[in-house]
Amino acid sequence: MIYNRYIFFKESVDKNKMPIFVLIQNRVDVYMNKSIFPYLLIYVLFFSIFADVVHASVPTDSILKVFNEELSNRHSYYQEKENAMERMKQQLHQTSEPGAKFALNNRLFNEYIVYQYDSAWVYAQKTLSIAMEMNNDDLIAESNLNVFKSLVFAGLYKEAFEMINKLELQHIPDNLKKDYYQNSLRFYRDLLMYSRSDQFQEVYEENVLNHLDSLMAYLQPNTFEYDYYNILYCTDVNTEIEKYREILDKYQLSAHNHAIVYSNLSISYRKIDDINQAVYFAALSAIYDIRASIRETISKHNLGEWLYELGNIDFASKCMQAAMEDAMFYDSRSRKIEISAFLPIIEQERHAIVKGQRDKLTTLLIVTSLLSLVTLLLLIIILRQIRKLKTAKQSIQQQYDEIRQINSKLEEINKELQRSKEMLEESNEIKDMYVIQSLYGRSDYIERFESLLRTIDRKVKTRQYDDLGRLYKEFNLKSERENMYSAFDKTFLLLFPNFIDDFNKLFNPEDQMNVDNESGLNPELRIFALMRLGITDYDKIAKFLNLSVKTVYSYRAKIKSKTIIPKEEFEYRVCRIQKN
Repeated sequence: MIYNRYIFFKESVDKNKMPIFVLIQNRVDVYMNKSIFPYLLIYVLFFSIFADVVHASVPTDSILKVFNEELSNRHSYYQEKENAMERMKQQLHQTSEPGAKFALNNRLFNEYIVYQYDSAWVYAQKTLSIAMEMNNDDLIAESNLNVFKSLVFAGLYKEAFEMINKLELQHIPDNLKKDYYQNSLRFYRDLLMYSRSDQFQEVYEENVLNHLDSLMAYLQPNTFEYDYYNILYCTDVNTEIEKYREILDKYQLSAHNHAIVYSNLSISYRKIDDINQAVYFAALSAIYDIRASIRETISKHNLGEWLYELGNIDFASKCMQAAMEDAMFYDSRSRKIEISAFLPIIEQERHAIVKGQRDKLTTLLIVTSLLSLVTLLLLIIILRQIRKLKTAKQSIQQQYDEIRQINSKLEEINKELQRSKEMLEESNEIKDMYVIQSLYGRSDYIERFESLLRTIDRKVKTRQYDDLGRLYKEFNLKSERENMYSAFDKTFLLLFPNFIDDFNKLFNPEDQMNVDNESGLNPELRIFALMRLGITDYDKIAKFLNLSVKTVYSYRAKIKSKTIIPKEEFEYRVCRIQKN
């Protein structure tokens, strides 16, 4: 199993000659002391508003979502690993044979070396104690390597340096020399990365290359370990990336080795400033770390730092908190120093974002309150206007109703005037007709009367009294009256030619009067004809028809009793018979 998690930072170290946490601290000083800090706050406020848009453009959202889910479920993986180690411990309690006890303790060490330093140190000491009891040099050498490895992984470099000086290469069996050079290589690479002294940089770099050369001699070609460590010789980042991808395609890797390759691949991409790819592979590495229950890891730290650079402050804080949790749990000094140097930056900016959001909420609350107040005032004004409009509408409606009533009355008046006009025109027409007929009738009657008077005067003068009696007998008053009625009928039927037909429509067929315009009117029809002409005085009607008033009433009642319409409407309907 390979526990080396770092790529050779030769270019970065040579350029800056300082450890990464120093660079981070310098970055903090820049942000806090220079004039860009206000612009950073402006950016934070801007980002908080448009975060969804920015995040939507990052192609790593899907893998970050998976990482977030795995991060939430990480304790279930940790519990599964602890359950497996607990079963080993129970088996260990049941074992008394030294060789078997050594093997179980060694297995527990290898499980804890990437999970928790304190327990790894305990089991490294136990393997050493058992090996010394067994007086087995090879097992003692292996146990010392376990102790050395635990010191390196915990970041106890002083103690590790003392330990490596105690190890005598000639006393290490050939089958353990690969492990020796792997752990020594890890040790000097860490010293190279974290050393603040320029005078030791070349020494550490030389030791790294020497131990790398020695390690490659004990690795078999066409194996994962050989190809992996061979990449450290590369001086071109693009070549590194290509070779790491070849390893992923070439070998069936464990979750732990996947995490190692993805971690180094992410760092390579970061070297060429492809931060999106760096985030992508760092997230993949962190996912495999969680699934393999690896808590001695750098992937979460790197992921948090790069997400911070992308402006995803909340996720960066979440990653850094998880990385700090792992470092505290593992008790890695170097990891705690690294994370402690960067975590305040994220938290400070996150608090700045929270403060900015709080300020925005306060501003929004004030604006909302002002808008609410303005809205309330506008609502009051609108309600008042509505009341005024309602009152005006009611007034207008009332006036409209009054005007409509007046119009209705005017229409009725106009109708009455129209009816009066029509009746007047009709009356005038009737009067004209009857005046003409009366003039002609009276003229004829006067001529006949004058002729009679002349004849009487002549007879009186000649004393022809017998002839006077004869003349009296010849003058028939009844005949004259019939002539008058006939003239009346003719004149009336000229004015109302449809009178008889319209009058008969008011009766059943069997009760209709069998008269026509040629024969004239009978006495009953003359009564209603006179009423149609507007004569409603029954005395005048009786004198004209040479009847008694009682007879007129009798004729009227007899006719109305046979009508098919209501009796109270009969005379109105008769008076509404049109002339033509």
